Amino acid sequence: MKLSTIPFVPGRPLAATAAAAMACLMLAGCASVNRPRADDAELVRERETQNELIVERQLRRQRRLDGIAFDFMRRNAPFCGKDAIASVDARVANLAAFPEARRAAVARRFGVGEGLSVLWTLPGESALREGDRVASIRGVPAEPGERGLRQWREALRASDGELRLTVLRDGREQPVSAPTRPACDYPVMANPDAAINAFNDGEQIVFYAGMLDLFAEDRDIAVVLGHELAHGTRGHVAKGRAAAVFGALLDTALGDTGLVAGLASAPFSRRMEAEADYTGLYMAANAGYDIAQAERVWREIGVTVASSADKKAADTHPSSPERYVAIRRTVAEIQDRQRAGRPLAP
Repeated sequence: MKLSTIPFVPGRPLAATAAAAMACLMLAGCASVNRPRADDAELVRERETQNELIVERQLRRQRRLDGIAFDFMRRNAPFCGKDAIASVDARVANLAAFPEARRAAVARRFGVGEGLSVLWTLPGESALREGDRVASIRGVPAEPGERGLRQWREALRASDGELRLTVLRDGREQPVSAPTRPACDYPVMANPDAAINAFNDGEQIVFYAGMLDLFAEDRDIAVVLGHELAHGTRGHVAKGRAAAVFGALLDTALGDTGLVAGLASAPFSRRMEAEADYTGLYMAANAGYDIAQAERVWREIGVTVASSADKKAADTHPSSPERYVAIRRTVAEIQDRQRAGRPLAP
């Protein structure tokens, strides 16, 4: 319907005429909407495409985190004591490690199945290759699904410096001896939430997408990672909140468990936060990161979230200016130790 079909009537308010025109346009628009049926093939394909894009984006974040966290956890293993586990230079998983709603997309986009496979390897030399499928672990056939994830973890716990595997590579089975190194037993996972947040739930460390996207430099993420790891090594998780076990390895990476909101809001005292800042900087430096501008991380977080600051967070977390001063002094302390060749132990 064209607007010209609605005549202007002398004495009739112009606003009323315009309203009548808008109503006609809306009716005409409703009549022409092409809403697909729920089983429409094109709609199904579009949903699949969007799911694959979500998976691809989240795994790209996870891969970035692995590039930071794997070596970080290894270098700081001495600080983790009994909370350490052997690690290999690769991310190994299967479909059971992903939320059920995303499994079909993961299978289509990355070829991951019920059996364990190598999603990616870390930079440098690695006995494993991206795409390797694990056929056996220490001479025992690899289990599918959740049993396989448990079997992999148990094998890492029992490792004495190497992990004997048989992998399917280029269509052929071949033996592989993957070197292992001790690492802090805190898997570091990416969460799709856009909030600027990270937390340690006692079982794993979770980085929200908002935090990862805020910082392009890995050294800045390392500062936050050190802070969260320090909450675990200093016993803050047990003191400040109950530990929780997520249902799958990448549950927080690609789905909503419902636990995140409650865990993220559990209180830490200001003293605990200051302790985590202090110890975490030593860990970041020990992992080889330049911490000279570390105070900028907390300043940036404080400035970014200042307009929507949470009263509860303000009560339990030192303010950004307080962190700026305290962290700057800690950085100077660490740099003095580095110049003197002294161990970086908080």
